[in-house]
Amino acid sequence: MTKRRRTEHYTVNTRVKEIPGEFLVDNGILYCNFCDHSIDWMRKSTVDDHLNIITHKNKKRLFENKKHWQQQTIDTTLSSSESKKAIIHDLIEAFTITDIPLEKVNFLLVFFKT
Repeated sequence: MTKRRRTEHYTVNTRVKEIPGEFLVDNGILYCNFCDHSIDWMRKSTVDDHLNIITHKNKKRLFENKKHWQQQTIDTTLSSSESKKAIIHDLIEAFTITDIPLEKVNFLLVFFKT
């Protein structure tokens, strides 16, 4: 008696549902969210192999670390810009009152950067 293999009909969407958050589908093609290239979805082992390669793991880790970074808002950028302008203005005023040439500011750059 011959064993019959159970045939299940997998689709590209089935693979996406099996591992949520890793892939997306575009025109029937399975794309990795982190590596930006297509994956053969017909065999589960091919998909699993892709998930286990070092390149994929590194790109996923980088992506997840970037999610924790927060982008500055325009208000924050403008307010920090205004405070920098005020510091520069105060510095120039202090140097001119004490008759220190402004060229000397270049020697203090290391101090100001810290």
